[in-house]
Amino acid sequence: MGGLLLAAVRTAAEGGGAELLRSLNWGVFLLAGGGCWLLLSVVFRGGARHAVRSELAEGRLELRGRTTSITALLDTGHTLTDPATGKGVLVVYWRALEALWSREELAALERLEAAGAAEAFERLSSLETGRWRLLPYRAVGVSEGLLLCLRSDRVVIGKREHPHLTVALSPGPVSDGGGCNALWGGMEKEVECHAA
Repeated sequence: MGGLLLAAVRTAAEGGGAELLRSLNWGVFLLAGGGCWLLLSVVFRGGARHAVRSELAEGRLELRGRTTSITALLDTGHTLTDPATGKGVLVVYWRALEALWSREELAALERLEAAGAAEAFERLSSLETGRWRLLPYRAVGVSEGLLLCLRSDRVVIGKREHPHLTVALSPGPVSDGGGCNALWGGMEKEVECHAA
């Protein structure tokens, strides 16, 4: 748009629009334009769109003394709440938290997509009671379902701390190239994070 405006102003000022068009190197012009389109539409597809609109937030999740990084899409349409606490639920692709799992937990979670949340819950709750549970949910195309959840020690999203937040584990990726591995609606009152 800026280039077109500059060309129009220059053409109007010089009065020789046809001469200017003939002097352009059209091969370079089309190659540069195509390269920019390819870069913006393919490489930076979803991630750049969300980042520009400040919809992505870096964060970290802590569990049993271990910490891992996440990138959360701040989604105002994500209204999943924990019925026990009334707080929002962070939905994370389970593989994004792989650094947090013990060998036994990893073995149970690897069957999450194929076997479902109930079977994974049964295996995981025998390893550590009180940490794991099932959360019923409804979504577009899903009249009823269960998500495997755990109680985190602490979650930080952006500059906000969420102690003991419920984290639902998605059996598959939450984004198709959008640059995030978590979804967050941020429904509850947040605590300003002072510790790094």
